Amino acid sequence: MVWIVISGLGRNVVLKRMEPRLRFRPVEMILLQAAWLALMGATFWLWFRLMQWVAVMHISAEGEPDLIGYAIWGIVLSLAFFTAWALISWALSIAPLLMLLEQRSALSSLGQSLRLGREFTGKLAEINLVMGIVKLALIVLAMVFSAAPLPFSDELGSSAMHVVWVISTIFYLVANDYFHVVRLKAFVEFWKTYRKSDPARQQIR
Repeated sequence: MVWIVISGLGRNVVLKRMEPRLRFRPVEMILLQAAWLALMGATFWLWFRLMQWVAVMHISAEGEPDLIGYAIWGIVLSLAFFTAWALISWALSIAPLLMLLEQRSALSSLGQSLRLGREFTGKLAEINLVMGIVKLALIVLAMVFSAAPLPFSDELGSSAMHVVWVISTIFYLVANDYFHVVRLKAFVEFWKTYRKSDPARQQIR
């Protein structure tokens, strides 16, 4: 709940810095962030249920566990869900922008996000997929940074290792937020290209 509130307010502030003419609508932004989080929660739940099924099929108390098969399924399912999330979550990511840029209600922006046309939709999905790959790369990079000093942990001591882990975490959070802002800016620019000058676009005030 705290993340929903902070994220909704923060995204509204960032968008106002990009486009000063936009209104400050924190309640609607928070509601749309809650919808985004609900979709992510449902995606995680489905992934977890499938991982439970994989565990039942490959690990049992009666025989030798098939750890290789379990690991393969785990990697394949995780990458598949990660890709699927990147391809579908753009609809809830663009909805707050439609709400502010086109002065729509939160419900109207959700509906309109699914009716943006093939070309605009393709660009949004492409950006989201690229940003998903970037996030995956950031996760791997942060893990490498945090694990690199492990062979020297005896010489460095636990305090130095904690400092390395904190720095790695801060690096990931800052870089991840930076690329979130880049994605928002790209969404705004594509909206200007495909929607701003569209005479058929109906604004709901």
